Amino acid sequence: LKRNNRLRVRTQPSTWVFWVFANNNPAISAATSNKRFQAAVRSALDYPSFVRLAGGGAIQARGIIPSMFLGSLPRSAAVKRDLGRARSELAASGVGGQTFTLEFPSDLTINGVAFTTLAQRVQANLQEAGFQVELAGAPVGTWLDKYRSGKMAFGLSLWGPDYPDPADYLAFMPGELVGLRVGWKKGSDATLERIAARARVTTSDAARAPLYRQIQNRLNRSGPYFPLIQPTQVFAATSDLQGAVFNPLYSIDVRLPRPTS
Repeated sequence: LKRNNRLRVRTQPSTWVFWVFANNNPAISAATSNKRFQAAVRSALDYPSFVRLAGGGAIQARGIIPSMFLGSLPRSAAVKRDLGRARSELAASGVGGQTFTLEFPSDLTINGVAFTTLAQRVQANLQEAGFQVELAGAPVGTWLDKYRSGKMAFGLSLWGPDYPDPADYLAFMPGELVGLRVGWKKGSDATLERIAARARVTTSDAARAPLYRQIQNRLNRSGPYFPLIQPTQVFAATSDLQGAVFNPLYSIDVRLPRPTS
């Protein structure tokens, strides 16, 4: 399509965010709920490798909130790989001798990224840090039932916004929808929950943005989520249109495209 001079093809980051999670409930897994284990996973992931896997237009997810939303983190805040730290944290966790099963929806591809391929890359990254990881793909319906039940110990997931505002991502807080799916009950992080409560009732965008950045920075330090990428969003339009651009709210704002002449 890019070679067709009658078309304009643009690639840019999507609003989807792919992430790995470690269940925070000791009753589900004493290993994945171990904070040293979680720190080891966070440091072991080779984030640029996932961006390369997703192709042109994709970016590293700097936090759980997409880059085009209010309160998103700057590029400088993105988590970086540190294999030395990953190995030392895994050793300190005392659970490094176990084999961990990474679960994912094996028949799902979003914006050109196949979960199976992504899971294989996660496995390879973790094994470089000394983890023993087995992959367990399942049809999306089967995977989704177990994930939503909160009984999945270690998994690969994604989130697409229900509406284009950072408040949608308060679902990731302890005791909220996604938090409960990863075994993160209310009261698990009082500081984070206080910031989230303030964000929920604050109305000024100037005041809201730093609150959501605080939330994500704390999640990036000690949360049970490990954001990987925002995959590529491809948008094509005929070259005789102006104003035809991808819009993260509507996909396309149909009021804007018009003939160039």
